[in-house]
Order: sequence, then C-alpha cells, then structure tokens
Amino acid sequence: MLGKVLKYDMKSLGKKLGFLYLAVIFIALLSRGIGLLGKVSSIFQIAMAITQFVGVIFVIGMVLFTYYCLIQYFYQNFVEDNAYLINTLPVKKSTLILSKAISAVSYWICSFACALVALFILFYQEGALTIIQGAISSMASSLQVSNTILLIGIIIYVLVASLSQIFTFYFAISIGQIRNTGKLIGAFVAWLCIYFAYEMIALLVLGIMAFCNQDIFFTLETTTLPVTMIYMILGVGFLIQIVYLFISWIGTNYMLKNKLNLE
Repeated sequence: MLGKVLKYDMKSLGKKLGFLYLAVIFIALLSRGIGLLGKVSSIFQIAMAITQFVGVIFVIGMVLFTYYCLIQYFYQNFVEDNAYLINTLPVKKSTLILSKAISAVSYWICSFACALVALFILFYQEGALTIIQGAISSMASSLQVSNTILLIGIIIYVLVASLSQIFTFYFAISIGQIRNTGKLIGAFVAWLCIYFAYEMIALLVLGIMAFCNQDIFFTLETTTLPVTMIYMILGVGFLIQIVYLFISWIGTNYMLKNKLNLE
C-alpha cells in the first residue's frame, strides 16, 4: 500500500514542482548560450550577466518554493482541503505520513540537485571540476577515508537531517491542528517550542560531553582537530538528528492518530 500512496504523492508534488525545475535549468542553459555569444559582442556579455542574476534568483526561489510546497502539501492533506478524503482511505496513518515524508525528502533533495546543476551551468569555468575533486580528496584525507566513503557518509547524513527537519514541521502541524481556529498560528508556535526544546537537547548533550571529557573545548581551539575528535563530533551530531527524527515521528503519528481534529 505504501507504494501506491507514494506514487500518488510523488505525482502530485511533481505537477507543482517539475515545471519549476525545468525552468531553472532552461534559464541556466540560456545564460550559458548567451555567454558563448559574448565572444562576438559585448552586448551579449551584458545579457549574460543579467541572465546569470535572474538564474540565481530563480535558484533561490526554487529552493524556497519547494520547501513551502512540501509543508503546504502535508498541511492540506491532513488539516485542510483533502483531510476528510485522506482519513477515509483504508490506509494506516503511519503509512500516509511516511509516504508524505519520503516524497518530501525526495523533492527536497531534487531541488538541491537542480540548484547545484543550474549554478554549475551558470558559473562553470575551466578547471572547476579539478578544484571540486581536490576539495573532496582533501576532506577525505583529513578524515582518513576514501572519497567514496566520504560521499556515502554525506548522502546518509543529508537524508537523515532532511527527514528530521521535515518531520519537525510535520510534528508542529500535527500539534497546531488540534485547535478549532488559528491552526497555522498554533503550528508556528508549536514549531518554535519544538525548536527550542531540540536546542536544549543539543546543549545538554554538549554539556555531558564536556563533563565526560573536559579537554574537549581546549582541543576545539587548536587549528587542527584530531581525527578521533572529528568523528566524535560528527557521530554525536548524527545521533542528535536520529533522536530528533524519532521524537518527531512518534509525536506526529500519535497526534494524527489520536488527536485528529477535522473541524
């Protein structure tokens, strides 16, 4: 059942965002094409600068609009327009929520991938790939891992962090919907409370780390951190994201299953 619901969610979001992604890539290609004509006339160089500026605005707007659409889609399906229809489906709440989360993270990553491709097209210069590869190799060398392992680690962390962020908003919306009026305001206030609560968790973890290893802050002041310290910081950061994700997942499921308000 998850596959069918996910397919529907992906198509629904694709109708809203697919054209925007294509438009951003088109503007980037247009700017690059005009840039090639700049060798013929300075007028084309001015036009390229203008299209580059417009392209950057479109890239920023695309990322922000994607974020807005993902939150709006969840809100409409569980609180507003489609709430009654969604809740009559013979599907578990957890399945519906998971489908929304997977589709949201998929398009969130797609928006960043599209943004990187567009910026690469807009500002690519000869030797850029070598610089990027060198930066990745340098980072991998400092962590004493291969480039492949580094990239896999980054992808996993981005996926978990994205899911955690998405579910934080879902949790806030699920809390705000228990109000009969002002549900958006309630969701915003809930998000602020959740955000500060999560920050307190992070500070608590840092305090425990400092108590257990009092030399940690002296180590952070050095120009080069030991590899073990880097892994410890990254590992704790990853575990904190897992905790955030778990809390938000449990909270969202509980609120929408037991405290759903369709008034």
